[in-house]
Parts: sequence; C-alpha cells; structure tokens
Amino acid sequence: FTYAAKFFGVEFVSRENETSSIILNKDGKKLRYKVKTIIEFSSDRKRMSVVVEDSEGNLKLLTKGADSIMFPRLKNKEEAAAMYDPHILTYA
Repeated sequence: FTYAAKFFGVEFVSRENETSSIILNKDGKKLRYKVKTIIEFSSDRKRMSVVVEDSEGNLKLLTKGADSIMFPRLKNKEEAAAMYDPHILTYA
C-alpha cells in the first residue's frame, strides 16, 4: 500500500501521537491530517477504515480492503474494473 502511494507521489513522513496527526509529503508539499477515528480490520468487514480531517476541516474516509469487498462499493464499477483488472490479474 505504501509503495503504491509513493508511486503516485504520496509519502508517509511521520505520525505525531500527541496531536493524533499524520504528516504526508505530496509532491514536495507537507500535508497534515488529524486522525479522528480508526475502524479496525475485522473478518466480518474485511476492510479497515480511517477518518481524517485535513487542515481546512474537511473529513475524509480512507479505506483499505479486499478487492471482493471494495469493488461492489464503487460508484463506477465498470470503469474501475476496466482500469484495474489487468493490474490485479498481474499481481494476483
């Protein structure tokens, strides 16, 4: 996951426990996100989610999970499948 993020120009820099923040480097620009809550992985959900707040107060939900769980939840399933299926098959 971190290798993929770095490939797309996003790199984890640090985590500040006292402020529950994570610092990312996005194309040379430092971004700070305050972790609001973590929904741990479970075998029922088959995914993990984190709610973060950016410096402008916007909330974002970041989720990592099994393909079989994530793809049915996508808005544009066909478009995403056409884009990612060749990569998934290559690395599966």
